[in-house]
Amino acid sequence: TKWTGKEMKKMNKDNEKEPKKILKIVLNILMTLIMLLLIAILVLFIYNNETILKDGTKVNDKFEVPTLVNEIESEIVYNKLIKSLLKVDSKILHRISEIKYEPNEVDKERFLLFMNDGNNVYITLRKITNINDYIDIISAFNSKKGVLYLDSGEYFEPFGG
Repeated sequence: TKWTGKEMKKMNKDNEKEPKKILKIVLNILMTLIMLLLIAILVLFIYNNETILKDGTKVNDKFEVPTLVNEIESEIVYNKLIKSLLKVDSKILHRISEIKYEPNEVDKERFLLFMNDGNNVYITLRKITNINDYIDIISAFNSKKGVLYLDSGEYFEPFGG
């Protein structure tokens, strides 16, 4: 088959576009991976419609991370929460949907965690690393839903019973 000069130019232009399309797709994938990595590395939780980064910086970008649902009046407790959450494994942190500051007469650093699987967990900042065993602990309760008390006594209370 003989090709005219016009046809050859058109084929060359079409072939030039293909690598650009592939490069664009690869760049989109890389940007998505970088964003997911940054979320895992930098983002801690959301409070007052601002995302709190692990260094305490507030940004307006939104990410899939736990939401602090009420105010912590003490700046000391708030800063301790940020530092304490850094000790929580990211795979566990992503299982937390909401964090509620819920001090009692015994512990002013007590929180209630609402988990994505429907369970609730009471925890104190002193014992925050206990949540890293959440998957192992909760598996012992045969898919029952309830409240896990890791703040004191370390026991499970099923909902409605």
